[in-house]
Amino acid sequence: MELAEVIGGTFLSIFVSIICFGSAYLIGYKKDLSIIAGYDESSSKGDKDKLAKKVG
Repeated sequence: MELAEVIGGTFLSIFVSIICFGSAYLIGYKKDLSIIAGYDESSSKGDKDKLAKKVG
């Protein structure tokens, strides 16, 4: 393995983890449920806070 491959893999995994933690932050703490795929606020009957805690 070359050094460039190792550095590239490291940056890729850091980038993916930032996306995962960022989306968990937006859903869990900011209650931004619009980024959940298939979520429709008008048809939702449950508690938003419970859903945000479960998904986030």
